[in-house]
Amino acid sequence: MKLRSARTGDLDALLALERECFRSDRLTRVDLANALVHPRARLMVAATRDGIVAYLLLRLPATRRIARIESIGVAMTARGRGLATRLVAAAEHAAKRAGAERLRLEVRRANLAARMLYAKRGYRQLRELPHYYADGAHGLRLERRL
Repeated sequence: MKLRSARTGDLDALLALERECFRSDRLTRVDLANALVHPRARLMVAATRDGIVAYLLLRLPATRRIARIESIGVAMTARGRGLATRLVAAAEHAAKRAGAERLRLEVRRANLAARMLYAKRGYRQLRELPHYYADGAHGLRLERRL
């Protein structure tokens, strides 16, 4: 398993992963293509010989010194291997290198596996986000000092 920056040729695989991982609030082809060229975006993937099995989209800070994990997805067949942890660690490292002091993200309140991962990495809850997602699900905003 190799972590690397996403490439234009990865777009179809990333879109397929979006459809597999999320029922709503999906990134579009345009969102992903823009992330590949935006100077403050980092689109990281976990790749095997069989293709892309996970990704993370990071937005680096412009002025406030707060970076954001915008999205993370792991294929069902690749879950339980620590890929999300590796991608989050890589995002934290990239954000710190870019001058961020904190890293924020939103997570579904019902996503206990993700919440446990973030808690283990030192993220704390800033606030609840009622009806945050397009399907009405509640979210939580989390943050970690880098």
